[in-house]
Amino acid sequence: MVTSWRFDPSHPHSIKIMNEFEFHWLCGLLEGEGSFMKGPPSRPQYPVISMCSTDEDVMQRVSALFNVVYCKVTKRRSHWKQSFIIRLHGRRAVELMLRMRAHMSTRRKEQIDVAVASYEARPNRGASKLTEHQVRQVKHLIQEHQTVRAIAEHCKVSVWSVMRIKNHGAFPDIV
Repeated sequence: MVTSWRFDPSHPHSIKIMNEFEFHWLCGLLEGEGSFMKGPPSRPQYPVISMCSTDEDVMQRVSALFNVVYCKVTKRRSHWKQSFIIRLHGRRAVELMLRMRAHMSTRRKEQIDVAVASYEARPNRGASKLTEHQVRQVKHLIQEHQTVRAIAEHCKVSVWSVMRIKNHGAFPDIV
């Protein structure tokens, strides 16, 4: 029986559709070779699935399933085999961890639980530290056709923050 499984297909970084065989292959691979972690100290709310291997063909397959690129790891000794690393972060990592949890060992389930518990779902705002009040103020001044520089000075924010709101649609959830 083949069942397709995927994350939100409208998301630009959506994980590839996996059939049941691919999903179970990935579960087994990550059970043995993967790591399920909470985010680094700088982003603890951003869980990670990570895997390192010397088999490039395996990494290519995981890369295609995750829809992310893998990287070469710098050799520390010239006689060591070349190794590769791949990581999946954030919402997509959490969704995959939750889907895989039932197929994992007790130790991996505990790792997944710790990683998922650290996750804090937030609107996609990048690393912005603007308050809602500042965003509303910037949007209001944009509607009044103020210059970007004048808005930035008035709101005490960077020109780039104003540009992200004006030209790139940042903070669509704040009106």
